[in-house]
Amino acid sequence: MIIAVSLAYLGIIFIQVPYMVKNALWPELAAFSFLLVLAMVYSFGLLLNWQLPNLIDGLKLLFIPVTQFMEQMLG
Repeated sequence: MIIAVSLAYLGIIFIQVPYMVKNALWPELAAFSFLLVLAMVYSFGLLLNWQLPNLIDGLKLLFIPVTQFMEQMLG
């Protein structure tokens, strides 16, 4: 399964990166690279049974203080 995921990522890279470099889309290439690395780490982490952070826990950590502040402001 790891080989299949690796081949899928390599296919995406070989399709997208030459086009972005040829057309000098440097900000898009930076964003693409960042998001692709995040996706690769998370997908390989799932395949290898790593302890990965839960996105919902991160969102709760971010939005609970905002919600409490809004409740205080609005009464």
